[in-house]
Order: sequence, then C-alpha cells, then structure tokens
Amino acid sequence: MLHVLAFVGVAVIGAVVGWRLTGVRARFTEAVVPAPRDGLPFAAATAAAFVAVAVFVVMRSTAPGVHAGPSGSGSSGATVVAAALAAVAYLYFAAVSLLLAEVDVATHRLPNAIVLPAYPVLAILFAAACLAGGSWAPLGRAAAGGGILFGFFWLVRTLGRGAGTGGGRGALGGGDVKLAGVIGMVLGFTGWSALALGALAAFLFGGVAAIALLLCGRATRHTAIAFGPFLLAGAWAGVLGAGGSALG
Repeated sequence: MLHVLAFVGVAVIGAVVGWRLTGVRARFTEAVVPAPRDGLPFAAATAAAFVAVAVFVVMRSTAPGVHAGPSGSGSSGATVVAAALAAVAYLYFAAVSLLLAEVDVATHRLPNAIVLPAYPVLAILFAAACLAGGSWAPLGRAAAGGGILFGFFWLVRTLGRGAGTGGGRGALGGGDVKLAGVIGMVLGFTGWSALALGALAAFLFGGVAAIALLLCGRATRHTAIAFGPFLLAGAWAGVLGAGGSALG
C-alpha cells in the first residue's frame, strides 16, 4: 500500500513539474509553433516518465554509490538516502529529456539555457548520493562517461564539418555535443554497460528513423533531422536496459 501511495505521489509531482514546464516549452518553441493552450499531454508524459524512473529505482538491487560492507550490503539508512538522491537526479534528467526532445523537434535547437545547468545539477546530486552511500566509484564513472561522450561527439562533429558540404555543416550540432556530455554523466553513473548501450542505441534509433523517413518519402539525404530525441532515447535505453544489473 505504501508503495502504491509513493508511486501516486511521484506521478503527481511529475504532472506538476510537466505543467510548470509548459511555459518553458512555449518560450523556446514559440518562434516555430504557437505556445500550447493545454499542458495536459506534456504533464501526463512527465508523470509517466517519473513513475518509470521510480519503478527503476525501487527494482534495482543496490543503490548507486552504496559501499558494500563485510556482509555484502551497505547499511539500510545509507541505501535509502543514496537511492533517494540518485532518484532525484534521474527524475531531473527525465524532465530535461522530455523538454529538450520537444524543443529540438520543433526548433532543431538544444538551448544552452537547458543543457548547461544540467552539468552542475547532476554533478551535485551524484556526489551527494556517493557521499551518502560511501562509494565514489559511480561519481568517477560519471565524470569519465561525460568526458568520453563529449569528446567522441566533438570528434564526430569536427570530422563531419570537415567532410561536409554546404558551408561545412555536419550532421551533429554543437547542442548535440554538449548534451552528449550530460548523457555521458548519467550513463557513466549508472554503469559502463549502460554507457556503451546508450551510445550505440542513440545511433541505432537515429539511423532507423532516417531510413524510415527516406523510404516513406518524407525526407531526403539533405533533410535536417533533429538528433537530440534519439540521443535522449538512447540514453534511457542504456539506463533502463543495463542499469538494473550495473547498479546492482
């Protein structure tokens, strides 16, 4: 019964957060689409995402950052605190993911005002979770993961600009590179397998979508396709697909 009430509470919080983000969505998309009259669909999507994150946190066997004692598990108090702090980080990333995906689809932009604050926010939450849990290994992975994905996407963008035409513009934008660093932090904190799976899934999702649009005649080889949503979808595939075992 308590779990049910907790999930309901998480859903309500997600709906409120989604509703509050409606104004942010309008501010970043009004140049392309009119500000939405009704924030219910986005609020519902945010509530669903929050519940999914809550289920993920509850079902994993060990909270990230919890140092295992001689008996093989950390103290229950440390586990609860670390899990709660990690959950807040994942919930924050879930809200940011939905917001950025919609903005990128509408404007082909990933605004710095949304992406850049995610670096310190996630770093603080992850560090707090590790401090409470007694193990700093996940924080080290988060830092390494962020650097790896940022560097990889920066290299891909640089090579794409050098080999591209039409002013040297590559397939990846600067926003994709900065977002990759944020995603690398989340995936690295979750586990190395999550980092590998998330990066691979992003390109897989993007490639499949591009092929589908070409086959349906809705795009050509020169059509710009927002990559941010696929990057974020890949991130969550990595978290949910590999996270359960990586964090355990």
